[in-house]
Amino acid sequence: MRHVTPSLAINPLAMATPSAPSAPRTPTSARISSHSTPITATSSSLSQSSAQAQRELKQQVRMEYSSQVFGSKQLLSKIFRNTISETKMRAVINDCVERFKSLPAFSSNTANEQLHYTPFVDRLNAVKDSLVHHNCMAESIYLRVRFEVYDRFMAKGVGNDAPLRPDALARVPSGIPNDQVFWEDVELCVEVKNKYGEMVVQGATYARSMFHAQRNRRFVLMIFYNHRLGRVSFGLFTPAWLCLTTNHHDLHKEGGQRGFIQDMAQIWSCRDRWSAGFEDSCNNVQCYLERFGTFSYGGNICYRTSLRGRRTRVDLIINGEIWTDKRPVQNEYVMRPVQHQNEYYLSAEPQSGPLRFSARLAEKRLALSKGQGVNSPSELSIPFIKPDSKYTTLILKDSWPLRSRETREAEVFEIAENNNKGKGDESDEHENEEHQEFGIPIILGCFPVTNSKGEVSDTTSMFPEGEISFPTIWNDDGPELSNNLQTVESKPKSKQSSSPQITVESNESEERVHVRLLISTQGVPLEHARGPRQLLQAVLHAMIGYSVIFRRRWLHRDVSIGNVLLMKTPKKRKRIVGFENILSNDILEKYFKECAGFVTDGDLAVNWDIPDRERAKQRSGTPPFMSCELLRSMNQEAFHSAIDDLESFVWVLFWAILSVMQLQEAKFSKDEEEYWTSLKSRDLSTLLKKRGFPDTLFKQQIALSEQGEQEPGDPPVENAPSPAFAPFTEVLAEWLTLAFSKEAIMTRHRLQRVSVAQHERIVQEWIGKYLSIGIQHLDRLPDTWDYITQ
Repeated sequence: MRHVTPSLAINPLAMATPSAPSAPRTPTSARISSHSTPITATSSSLSQSSAQAQRELKQQVRMEYSSQVFGSKQLLSKIFRNTISETKMRAVINDCVERFKSLPAFSSNTANEQLHYTPFVDRLNAVKDSLVHHNCMAESIYLRVRFEVYDRFMAKGVGNDAPLRPDALARVPSGIPNDQVFWEDVELCVEVKNKYGEMVVQGATYARSMFHAQRNRRFVLMIFYNHRLGRVSFGLFTPAWLCLTTNHHDLHKEGGQRGFIQDMAQIWSCRDRWSAGFEDSCNNVQCYLERFGTFSYGGNICYRTSLRGRRTRVDLIINGEIWTDKRPVQNEYVMRPVQHQNEYYLSAEPQSGPLRFSARLAEKRLALSKGQGVNSPSELSIPFIKPDSKYTTLILKDSWPLRSRETREAEVFEIAENNNKGKGDESDEHENEEHQEFGIPIILGCFPVTNSKGEVSDTTSMFPEGEISFPTIWNDDGPELSNNLQTVESKPKSKQSSSPQITVESNESEERVHVRLLISTQGVPLEHARGPRQLLQAVLHAMIGYSVIFRRRWLHRDVSIGNVLLMKTPKKRKRIVGFENILSNDILEKYFKECAGFVTDGDLAVNWDIPDRERAKQRSGTPPFMSCELLRSMNQEAFHSAIDDLESFVWVLFWAILSVMQLQEAKFSKDEEEYWTSLKSRDLSTLLKKRGFPDTLFKQQIALSEQGEQEPGDPPVENAPSPAFAPFTEVLAEWLTLAFSKEAIMTRHRLQRVSVAQHERIVQEWIGKYLSIGIQHLDRLPDTWDYITQ
């Protein structure tokens, strides 16, 4: 797939060109390293083994689309606008039926699916040839595209996954025989199987790859052919749901052929990329942002690979052109998977399957109403800065949150005020830093993605009307549509000034909105700290940021290694308030003069001050960083409190030290290696069982330091702790003592019963306790990591 690279002088929202897209060019900027978060999200946690990956993904697809698989006869007519007159359509159908007679017949051998690839691809292309013959393809975006049998591996898999092997695909022909195709080039994909369920699940693996590689994908349309029955069907994969066509076309019968030809004619004759499933405000090279201008993608920071869900993608974007004229090697653009695991299992209950506890599935049922303080995107101001302000680099976060949470992160961190009003054009992007809060990112804007007509990119507008099958039965092979039909009425198409809903009598489809968040604060992973002192300092500064959002009545609920970052360049921020008894002027001047770290990602945050807010009573987070109390009660109801989030900061620091050891090629002891491996485990019992190891490690370290340095000739201490931990031993030991104390347990329960004012006071006191311990040890920490390799 090659998308048009827009000129900086032209608004690409208005560029609905039907011509073939041009190839992207190679970025010259350096890429940003990925966050070393533990385990990949949703369907991204896959093995290198192709067979193993397919088995794992099959189970994952069941989970991701659980309760969100629908059936419809009106799917294609909802997505693709019919641009062919009835007279021409009849002529095309009649012509195609005759063309099919001259094509090679389908094999009677139903055991070998490969024998059916070529006959089916011939019929797909025959429909296009007939449309061309009848002058129906002149304005089609698929004018240069053709289907081809592709019975070989793709050039690259998703992340570290083994490359997939689709049966057939549609692309602009390269002219190179048997070349390996990249997913960026694929327009449509085909799966041939003799079992319907397996066909859908296999198709899901291709859809996942296309979402991953094509940053402007709104949805993926898959074409399925059951070679045993000779039937064609279609499936639409979106970030919220999967819809399958219920009117299967039997290619062995003329009636089925006519239905197939009409459906494919609608697809082939599509004239705009929006209807074909693409945003028209960006491509894989550049992105147009209203009031900000056109930015080039400078490198991917992270991406959550998934089919259903937020599918967060974070990029560094650079104002202006940064591309060379050289045609790139297709896979030069590197996606960085953010590893933010939400699916874990309890080894004691393997039959229960993976356990999801991020409240993602519950979010649909607990959607907030307008009266509960959630702003619609149309109510948020877009020009947060002067239109002519020059931001050379920004962070762009693309995601598909639930409609009820589309502005959540902007609410948590709040939109930055423009303090340069009236100063003229000489103001720059750095002047506002000192007016912003300490320890949190600066958010410039949050708005829904729209097309050139102002239509919002959401899953509501894609959902078919008419009779819908609710729900589907999902067996071991895949989905089976039920006969439970209900009628869906669709409200007018979503504009920036409206908030459409789908009205369903009982079972409802999940609604997600494509939202862009603009951030001016650039961060890097904690393990990039220049030494122990800066690492601890960054974590303490992020705690200050946590305090800021808590005072705004937000509970973060996902303090983890990917969400606590080191400032790429420390910046001066507002003076810290609320900790005057801890942060003296000397300490402020020495360690808090500039902000060196911050907490980010408010996607899972909830208001803690509303007693009846059910979601605030649910645990959430990334297991390696969750508190012991939450891990222990994983299969029970649990109250997620700020005390749990503060303990998470301890595990974040511990993880960062282990990451530094790996980067510095420090030698791990046997116990440390086992512990590091356990942190990456998806088995919750393994995670919990190993939680006591750090305490043992620190006691060993303290005992060794009391014995003094070993004399030459002394026997080595068996399984001695790595010296990398030595500077952090005391601060981590004191933090864990505080986190595991009876006082912490009692406070966690007490917070459920006290008033809002008391709740805030108690939590601020606990933040102060962690800060106080950390500050006491800052002076004792080395400036660099040189001691590890000495």
